[in-house]
Amino acid sequence: MDLGFQGGYGTDGSVNAMSLQPDGKVIIAGSFSSFNNSNRTGIARLNTTGSLDGSFVVTNTPDGLIYAMALQPDGSVVLGGAFGNLGLNPRARVARVTSTGALDLSFDPGSGPNDLVTAVALQPNGKVVIGGAF
Repeated sequence: MDLGFQGGYGTDGSVNAMSLQPDGKVIIAGSFSSFNNSNRTGIARLNTTGSLDGSFVVTNTPDGLIYAMALQPDGSVVLGGAFGNLGLNPRARVARVTSTGALDLSFDPGSGPNDLVTAVALQPNGKVVIGGAF
């Protein structure tokens, strides 16, 4: 157990996916609306101490659950789940946010899969592979 990692109260819902960044920070995603009483709908990044990283803010929050994610080498995060939009931007069950949490508008899955995405992986060539109930 890492006694230096103090998550406090944590999330108010479940965590469905986690990714460890090379710098030791952890990105969590799931069915929560806050972390330690700070608004964070579905996704948050934690510092190496377990505290909330205020420099990672997803303002275009998903309108459904995030079930899976994959961290790209540039720090971007590909998300998969049961959402249809991030903010006012249509992103049918697949989206990408930058290393600061901003929606990456250059990553547009179009109509996307027709149902739930439960797995996201990256190939060595950088292509994204998704799996789920579609």
